Amino acid sequence: MKIVTNIFFDSTEQYQRFKELYEDKYFVDKTNIIKKFNEIINTPIKNVCITKSRRFGKSSIGSIIIAYYSKRKKKEFKEIFNKLNISKNEDINTEKGKSKYEEIMGKYHTIYLDFSRYHEGFEFLKVYLSTLENRILYELKDNFEYLEYNPILKKIESLLKLININSNKLAIFLDYFYSMTKEKFVFVIDEWDYIFCNDKYTIEERDNFLIYLKDLLNDKSYVALTYMTGILPIGKNLTGSALNFFSEYSMLKDDIYYEYFGFKEKEVEALCKINGKLKLKEMKERYNGYNINGENIFNSFSIVNALRNNSTGNYWTSTGPMKEIKESFNFNIYGIKDDFLKLITHDKIKIKLDRYGVGNKQKQAINEETKQNSLINNNESMKNEMYSLMVVYGFLMYNEGEIRIPNEELFEKFKQILNEEKDFEIYNNLKNYSKQMLEATLTKNTKDVCQIFKKVYTKKSTIKSYCNHITLEFIVKFAYFDARNIYDIKEKEIKEKKFVDFIFYPKQNNENKTVILLELKVGKSAEEAINHIYKKDYYSELKN
Repeated sequence: MKIVTNIFFDSTEQYQRFKELYEDKYFVDKTNIIKKFNEIINTPIKNVCITKSRRFGKSSIGSIIIAYYSKRKKKEFKEIFNKLNISKNEDINTEKGKSKYEEIMGKYHTIYLDFSRYHEGFEFLKVYLSTLENRILYELKDNFEYLEYNPILKKIESLLKLININSNKLAIFLDYFYSMTKEKFVFVIDEWDYIFCNDKYTIEERDNFLIYLKDLLNDKSYVALTYMTGILPIGKNLTGSALNFFSEYSMLKDDIYYEYFGFKEKEVEALCKINGKLKLKEMKERYNGYNINGENIFNSFSIVNALRNNSTGNYWTSTGPMKEIKESFNFNIYGIKDDFLKLITHDKIKIKLDRYGVGNKQKQAINEETKQNSLINNNESMKNEMYSLMVVYGFLMYNEGEIRIPNEELFEKFKQILNEEKDFEIYNNLKNYSKQMLEATLTKNTKDVCQIFKKVYTKKSTIKSYCNHITLEFIVKFAYFDARNIYDIKEKEIKEKKFVDFIFYPKQNNENKTVILLELKVGKSAEEAINHIYKKDYYSELKN
């Protein structure tokens, strides 16, 4: 690694990143998360692992933390933070005459680690970690030797030589340093799960990495706060529960920090006003779908890129997840194909998901290495694991015991994958039927509509049961599922306290502005259904 001062210690790179974020036209102020961290700093729950899908702003939060807590740039950054949310509505401590925000800002040195970087040229993880530690120690000594700590540094170096340390040098150095100076550090660890998501290192080396993190952070007096992030949660079934000292928050469960990752609806609305061309409605049609604690959360990367380009498109899914989606699928699990045919019709699947984390990754790696047949797991367990992983990656949304595909951006990718699968001839047939169905509906070709419904009913195996209102809804979703490209299809739409089964609202890209309203009746005539529509006056709000 090239010697450039302060990549890890009070990272100059992260200072610059924060300034770029703040000066950006589409900056969204997430600094209130610091208030949350100020509540837990120097407490038994000071180690936090927050894992989110790619492009939800995890690294940006890391740069905010470094800019706020670091001593080195306190004066420069105070001018910025004084304009941001963190400085507002803070109680003043009457004894010190300062708010908690002012009291804690710039009080600590920070150590930044991104475990996805600098792996080139290292065959063994132990050598990589040792080299990383040497670099951090170099920066620590380089910065501290100009202060009053120079005699202390020499004493620590002498002690380290005496005990001939080859590993965990950083932990031992910081232990000694704290005992002599009472200096504490804030750790920001990005891409913590990179070691587990790549095949570069062995299973044993990955287990040792967990022990390394434990030795560095657990029960350490020099740690004031740890913010650790990545995509995969820690999860369970890890070696000796190595990281059970972390409080963990993930895509599956996060009641505290969820609002600081991605954009909330009101934040997207404010950004649209800055942009002046794209409207909130367009953004919601394309990117809405992550509902956490009752709030709509949008992928921040997609939103910002749409605003920069003045156009909604597939931005997040063009950055890599396509391969991950395909790798996440296991079409050999019984029922998965039928599940995904349901999901692409905007349906939901009821399932109770467990936590998924690096422990699961380790188990899978062991099974592959020992050629152990993964089918020894029961079908439900395998399905649960696959869906949990897809929620962690952000490909599916899990809410109130149900999974679904979050938004149109991801729907297109799922359709693309199913289109490429040789076993999905049913899907391709349904797609063709759907186009014919929409055309027949708009031209009022009753005969073709009836024939297509029969074909769909015959083709789709999971709906061959006795036809009731629920299975009829299911058939309709398949028969019209391709219509979602130009229609916003609402199910069980409430009109003046009355339920309409389906209403198809034309999207902006739909030249045909015809609204389609569907009323479903089982065992009754079409005339009765039409009379029901008139009697309930379902169309009254649609006259314009």
